[in-house]
Amino acid sequence: MDSLLQYHEWRRGDDAEYREQLAALNVALSTATESRRSNAQWDLARFYFAHNMAPDALGMLRLLAEENPAVEQDLTYRAVRGASRFLMGRTDEAAEDLLSPAFSADPGVSLWRGALFVERGDWIAAQQEFAIGGFAIPAVPSKQQARFKVLSARAALKSDDLDTVDAELASFEQHPGATPALVSEAKLVLGEARLVGGDPEGGLAILEEVIAERVRPIWAEADIVRNDYLLAEGEIDQEEAINRLQRLEHVWRGGKFELDLLKRLKNMHLESGNFRAALETLRAISNTFEGLPDAREAGDEMEAVYRRLYLDGESEQLGPVAALGLYFDFRELTPVGGDGDQMGRNLADRLVSGDLLGRAAELIDFQVNFRLRGAEKARVAAKLATIYVLDRQPEKALEALDKSRFRAIPGSLLRERRYLQTRALIELQRFDDAQRLIARDQSTEANALRADVYWNTSDWPSAAGAFEVVLGNRDQNGEELSLQERNQVMQMTVAYALANDREAIDEVRTRYGALMSATEDASAFEVLTSNPDRASIGFREVASRIAQINTLDSFMDRYRSDLQNDGVGAIN
Repeated sequence: MDSLLQYHEWRRGDDAEYREQLAALNVALSTATESRRSNAQWDLARFYFAHNMAPDALGMLRLLAEENPAVEQDLTYRAVRGASRFLMGRTDEAAEDLLSPAFSADPGVSLWRGALFVERGDWIAAQQEFAIGGFAIPAVPSKQQARFKVLSARAALKSDDLDTVDAELASFEQHPGATPALVSEAKLVLGEARLVGGDPEGGLAILEEVIAERVRPIWAEADIVRNDYLLAEGEIDQEEAINRLQRLEHVWRGGKFELDLLKRLKNMHLESGNFRAALETLRAISNTFEGLPDAREAGDEMEAVYRRLYLDGESEQLGPVAALGLYFDFRELTPVGGDGDQMGRNLADRLVSGDLLGRAAELIDFQVNFRLRGAEKARVAAKLATIYVLDRQPEKALEALDKSRFRAIPGSLLRERRYLQTRALIELQRFDDAQRLIARDQSTEANALRADVYWNTSDWPSAAGAFEVVLGNRDQNGEELSLQERNQVMQMTVAYALANDREAIDEVRTRYGALMSATEDASAFEVLTSNPDRASIGFREVASRIAQINTLDSFMDRYRSDLQNDGVGAIN
């Protein structure tokens, strides 16, 4: 079948005559009249192409088009330019020329189209083109023939056509165009075909041979195929597979090999939950291949992984310190707007769970002061105040609440902010101010705060009464007492004892004796209710321990839990 690509004619002899023919063509170009100049340029461009000198061919083709723009409509011109672009690795530009439907079924062009489809990973299309291009193979220079055979074998392997692999690579080492690099690549394809075809021993032996030849980057590709097989068979684990691949990162910089290796490593890092390594690998792809579609895709995937971590909750797989470090190391990925703010708050919740309260407050403080307005600012400020109270910084908690006042705050949020403010005032020992805030509130939460005020001011009768209200009919349902409820029972008993109310103590013993007997506080409760002599050593020891109860922690337990759900108190 005829082809537009006439290599034999354009080469003007064999390689031994290359210098002589090149000199003659340059003389012809330098002495050509204006009317013959385009023909001389075209002869030289085709000569360069036929000798596989793509950069020189493209340079001459560009000069030809500058002086004669109409030549770009010529199919032979486009075929030569497309093939030269492919040899230069400019596949997108090559596709603009080679994939034109105007070429129809030109077998010479089909060979280059097949090579282009291999580069794109479109294996079926590549096989179809190589099948057509087979008619032109005898007319192609031997080195390029060998190259097309290896590419055709790769396409067949990826399409599970192992017979074609064998046919293309049979006696390949004896092919006149088989360079050492192509021979090594052909062995790589054969080795992988043996693995796919159920001959692991033979396949691995061929791959070991390729690795030993140390032709870069072919030996590294063979090592990757071997590692994939060993991992799939369970002979190495994921960590070992990653370590082996990482040792190959510096075998070959740039190009398809490095890109494919980095993508493979990224996927394995994500599968193993190593988000830092995955993001660092994606960043490497983005930086190394800047300007290419792969770099843009890597940037998009970085943002998607970051969103999954800090917006969708996957950072729960990381420790708080690791989550914080990763957040700041890749903070340029934080989106502007509400999603970015939510990411910061989600991370703050994560830090609270690890008691990294100062860093959690820093993340939210900026939002409260500079980003948020209205009811949302009031809500997030309540979260910030909660963190400050947990961190024993009541002054900052009051400041956050004060700066975020808003007239239309929902009722549930308003109550939670009032309770937080009261708690902060108690911590500052501003007991009168705390009492005034909850003076009209008879909720369980308010009575618990009120009990703390009375306890801290040694108003024992009022403290005991407040604890009674908080506990309500808790003694009647028979369920096991929580730690907080046991503490409240013990504080109530001590308060009655310090108020010299023996009758009330007896009632407490009757009501709570059975429930307390099954707890760690059973012996202490017995001391308080059986011998409430304030002067006795036993009473003083128990009372002293009860006095150490941290009512702040008890109060904040609910808030700490609610922070994990991005809420404050009863706020949804």
